[in-house]
Amino acid sequence: MNEPAIASPARGTEYVTSDGYTFSIDDDIWKISRNHRINWGLLRPFVTATFLQWFKLTIAQYAITSSAAHTRSSYERLKHFCEWAAQTGEPISEIGAVSLANYRASLGKRREWYVGVIAGLVRRWHDLGHAGLGNGLLTMLDGWRLSGNAKGEAVQLQSPTQGALTDLEFESLYSAVVASYEGRQLSLSDFVLVMLAAFSGRRPAQLSDLQGQDLIEAKANDGLTEYVLNVPRRKIRGGTFRQDFKPFALNMDNGLAVKTLIELNSATLIKLQKSTRSGATLNPAELPLFPNWDQVERYLSLTREEQNDLPVDILHLPSTVIGARISEIAEEVGATSERTGAPLEVFPLRLRRTTGTRAAREGYGVLVIAELLDHSDTQNAGVYTENIPEHVDAINQAVALRLAPLAQAFSGKLVDTEAQATRGEDRSSRIRSCSGNVMGNCGHFGFCGALAPIACYTCNSFQAWLHGPHQEVLDALLADNERVSRLTGDPQMAHIMDRTILAVTRVVQMCDARKQELGLL
Repeated sequence: MNEPAIASPARGTEYVTSDGYTFSIDDDIWKISRNHRINWGLLRPFVTATFLQWFKLTIAQYAITSSAAHTRSSYERLKHFCEWAAQTGEPISEIGAVSLANYRASLGKRREWYVGVIAGLVRRWHDLGHAGLGNGLLTMLDGWRLSGNAKGEAVQLQSPTQGALTDLEFESLYSAVVASYEGRQLSLSDFVLVMLAAFSGRRPAQLSDLQGQDLIEAKANDGLTEYVLNVPRRKIRGGTFRQDFKPFALNMDNGLAVKTLIELNSATLIKLQKSTRSGATLNPAELPLFPNWDQVERYLSLTREEQNDLPVDILHLPSTVIGARISEIAEEVGATSERTGAPLEVFPLRLRRTTGTRAAREGYGVLVIAELLDHSDTQNAGVYTENIPEHVDAINQAVALRLAPLAQAFSGKLVDTEAQATRGEDRSSRIRSCSGNVMGNCGHFGFCGALAPIACYTCNSFQAWLHGPHQEVLDALLADNERVSRLTGDPQMAHIMDRTILAVTRVVQMCDARKQELGLL
């Protein structure tokens, strides 16, 4: 049964999207959300004016009833068909059955899902009673069985640039971000952004939608503080801005970081409110976790009536900005891949894939992974469990020798003598191996709660002595790694010390190279 045509909620010549943005049917550019625009001018050369108008009216219904992402995707898919069909030289005046069948054949199996999106749009077009559909088109579509979008290729093929990060790559990124934050190269906002993306696997749009009120702080029965983040859901059919939430538990460190960022944002907001002449205020709890401060200043300068006319998400950074910033931060901190020897290519979807893959390696099934990634069903979660080879075999000394220079796990420096070390005159800065032999100095002037000496090898404050007992440390690590793996019977236990083993191996290599340079070998 066909759905009745949906009446357009027009204000004059304007439509209102599900996100509260307005556009006119006659405009060439529609801004349908803070993240999505539609540029009809790009389509104009390929279609007739009448067809363009019917297309606009159909997409307008998507914009006011569906998500902006789905609206934009539907527009892009039919735009691609029109560009292909117009190669004959004639502008498109209708979606013809023969033309769409030929288009489907040209796409191949991998891109057949394009037609699936178009089929949904054509049915909505028909239900609305618009012209522009060729004879026999609906009958042909009803008889087709179309392939869906290929899911999980980058994950299953273990792409070193697009797929999930290995455990070593993930640890490299985490260590680099923490070191940059502690060294004040990264702001608290950037630190929280990457930590949430890396550990929660949430989409940029979800991180963008977060507000201060979404953090829940509670005391557990044992007296410890626990933190939970109510993350707004996205990609829910018919869902609107901040309508549905799913809780995500934060560890103590990340919870405190989010809490501190909320307090910092609130302090900034109070300063802005004091500097405005309008006297306008904003509830700090409703301030985004990652605010668009330019829009916040503008908001505070408006009257209450003017504020009410703004879209509900105007104070939030666009998800495109959030996603781009995550990639920029990863590039800035300089994390390295042991697979390529090059800087890690990091983007939000890759971190999301990593979250699913790490869960699958731990033995969790599709239901748990779907819940972890906030999927509404399990159809996408299966790619993580269908093919889970180990990305890095348990590291033995031969493999470590090859990977160590690439992984760059050792971030400290090598010193020929203690006199060259920062704090070299301070005997308390000496770091000893488990057997009591001195292996280097710590250049950190504050208290360190890390477990020396093992944690020192991956710390940028560590200054390894040229004649330190590093081979002794490496042999002990390799032996203990094998022992723990054998006792537990858990393959994952063999990977816990991988990064430290690579760091110690690199120090051994550097010592050998330096001794050869000095003629000591």
